[in-house]
Amino acid sequence: MRTLLVLLVLILVVAGVFGDIAAPEKGLLQKDWFLGGLFGVAATLIGFALTMVWDLKKTRALKKSVLRAVNEELTENTAIAQYDLKIIEQELSVLTERKFFIQPMKLFNTGFWDVAKINLPETRREGSQLSKLRNLVFRTETCNEQIRSRENYRILTGANRNFGDQLRHHDEFLEQELRQYDEPLRDNLLALKAALEEL
Repeated sequence: MRTLLVLLVLILVVAGVFGDIAAPEKGLLQKDWFLGGLFGVAATLIGFALTMVWDLKKTRALKKSVLRAVNEELTENTAIAQYDLKIIEQELSVLTERKFFIQPMKLFNTGFWDVAKINLPETRREGSQLSKLRNLVFRTETCNEQIRSRENYRILTGANRNFGDQLRHHDEFLEQELRQYDEPLRDNLLALKAALEEL
């Protein structure tokens, strides 16, 4: 912007000097056709400068909205991680008593990666910021797959429960199987929560 104004002033000074040297009795700056052309050039330069300023303003607003959207999803994922961890910890504490939680776990949002990898500002793409986000998405998707698998297992085995003597054996088996789902999921949720809090 400052460069354009300096250029405009320089053109006016050169035109004034040229006009006074070329036509001492009536300077070039006093001729109508020259003034019209000069004002046309000045209007074009001012329009160009205003367009550039507007584009910069829009770009900054877009960058802020992208960062805000990514931050919102990461904050929500942190809350989901705490919620899911609570369910897992409670279930692991009562599995030996043959009790199971019916309350479903929540899945994590992964839409922030689609927004971030395309629209993240250049300053945030440099260094390890983008790779941290990529690793976070990988952890998030891994947890989502484990949660889906765990929920499907619980639903299917709950539907296949038998009556009588086989019920106790089934519950022991269910306890062992659910523990095999819950413990790795808990570890991954803890790692994901730590990565979310770090980012």
